[in-house]
Amino acid sequence: MSDAIDACGSNTQACVDFCLARAQNTASEPDSAVQEVKENEAADVFCRLGYSVETANQALEVSDFSFVRALQFLLYGSDLARTKYLSNSRFKRHTRKNVHTPKISLTSELVRAQYRERALADLHLHVAVVDLGQYAGLTTGASFWLCLAAGLASSSWVPDQTLPVAVPTLLDQARALDLRASDQQTCSIIKESALGSLAAVLRQYFCAGESPVLLRMDMLTRIYEAFACLEAGGPDRTMAMYKAWIKRLAQNEYADELVILSVAMELSVRIVCVPFTPQQAPQPWSVSTYANTDAVAENYITILLGNNDVHYMWLDRIL
Repeated sequence: MSDAIDACGSNTQACVDFCLARAQNTASEPDSAVQEVKENEAADVFCRLGYSVETANQALEVSDFSFVRALQFLLYGSDLARTKYLSNSRFKRHTRKNVHTPKISLTSELVRAQYRERALADLHLHVAVVDLGQYAGLTTGASFWLCLAAGLASSSWVPDQTLPVAVPTLLDQARALDLRASDQQTCSIIKESALGSLAAVLRQYFCAGESPVLLRMDMLTRIYEAFACLEAGGPDRTMAMYKAWIKRLAQNEYADELVILSVAMELSVRIVCVPFTPQQAPQPWSVSTYANTDAVAENYITILLGNNDVHYMWLDRIL
């Protein structure tokens, strides 16, 4: 039983399958039985994250059937070079205690130019790069949430009734703003604006209050096992660590790929992220798309972001 738990984690059915396979194959091919159960369990986790069975199997194959590397590969946009370059470094934030202020260089003209060039080359879109800063309401580290709010406000997105009651009004108010003119505005102006308030409300909906989305059982079922396994060689991750991470996310921790994927699934939107590729990387990193494959693709609205480490900028299409 301990071997089953080690191989399959908290998935009870997978543990049962593991034990049955082990019993049936002990005399002949025990290793193949273990490997098959591990692969099925990994594919199940990836499918719960919204990836197709085909995509999940491809990720396992290119990652030599390592669950951790395959998961990182998917979250990094199915980019093997980026996965090898970043490895565990990005997801160590999940278990850290201190959050550092981002460097000014993350928003330099060099970064902006790369976003524009990659959006044109890879997505065939001309975009305006809009830096909305890091402050929303009373929270910091909010660049993703500000970009999310701007992307929703600039689209035809309609909030459903499960969202906080303030969202429709703040959305209408944000739509009345000249959002591109918010580029590099004073942080106090943005955080107190309708856009800043909308970003803060969305952030709290996902991360704070009595029943935040990221602690809701249906979302835990989808993402907790991924959280628990993301850092190879790191400390054993627990539910207490997960809750501590969500608490930081509500106030000052930066969103990462797992958060983006959760937001895309919950709001039924497609989030396309253009990553900044550092000069020392061997090749340009792939543009990442986060969406739930269960939903009807043509009904999605698309939000474009640029990402450089902990900082996000909104990419607004120039029509």
